[in-house]
Amino acid sequence: MREMSTTLQAAIGTTAEYGHNLTAGEAREAKLIDALGPFIPERFSIVSGTATNLAGARSAQQDAMFFDRVAGAPFVRVRDHVVLPIEVVSASVQVKTAVSASDMGDIVDNLVSLKRLLSSEPRPILSLSSNGVAVQTATSKPFAALVALTASKSEPELMYAFAEASRTVEDANDRPDVALVLGRGLIVWAQEQVEGSPQLAVPPAKATHMGWIPAAEDSMLMFYLLLINALASHIQPPYSPGQYMEVAGSAECRQLDWRPARNRVLLTFPWVGERLLQRGSGGQRPASESIASAIRAPGL
Repeated sequence: MREMSTTLQAAIGTTAEYGHNLTAGEAREAKLIDALGPFIPERFSIVSGTATNLAGARSAQQDAMFFDRVAGAPFVRVRDHVVLPIEVVSASVQVKTAVSASDMGDIVDNLVSLKRLLSSEPRPILSLSSNGVAVQTATSKPFAALVALTASKSEPELMYAFAEASRTVEDANDRPDVALVLGRGLIVWAQEQVEGSPQLAVPPAKATHMGWIPAAEDSMLMFYLLLINALASHIQPPYSPGQYMEVAGSAECRQLDWRPARNRVLLTFPWVGERLLQRGSGGQRPASESIASAIRAPGL
């Protein structure tokens, strides 16, 4: 794990050689993916891009999203950019070469844009136990974190800025989970205990305080353990690509103002030509008219 920390730290020198911000950002993302990739369970892939939900809402650009390949696949993949259904996303990480207190607002907004795609309403899940099958509820959302290779401020200043930016997020479930400053430590949520020290690294919705873990050279190892635990414990909501197809189809129909009126659906057959005419006592009439009359169901 310390080799992973060294690899990420080396990204500072690499990205400094690029003059364009986008290229520098892509280099940071590639470094993070290369460092974490070998240590992540095989069922997960790490990609950059955006996520979407059934309502059509879209997240901001995410540097590194961890998604479950068993649960689903990207809707769109253009080179290294993908669009994922939020139901298959288990975690997202924003990577910064350097972070200051003034950056925290934008970083928090970026991560919140992803977590907000999932409702905080409890969703039913089935669990197995020795007593059989039980129905429980879950409200878990993707793990969201900041990884900063350096920081220009002191730990208290960074903690205060992170807390202030998170405080503006009304739903505590949507707040980012952790911020890592490589080689220094982690900003985490904490819960006060009746006895003993506060419990660190709790979900934002359960937090009463904010804490700092001075992990120093083990900071990447600590972050990795939090990430792996989040991937293992995240309960994904039900997902069906067909639901997205139905929503897309409904939206297209609404846009075109398509109404299946009985007077125009069954009476028009484009494949009927002039040569397909029926002759009878009533004269000539299009074959489409006779077919429509025969198959028209009551009430259509």
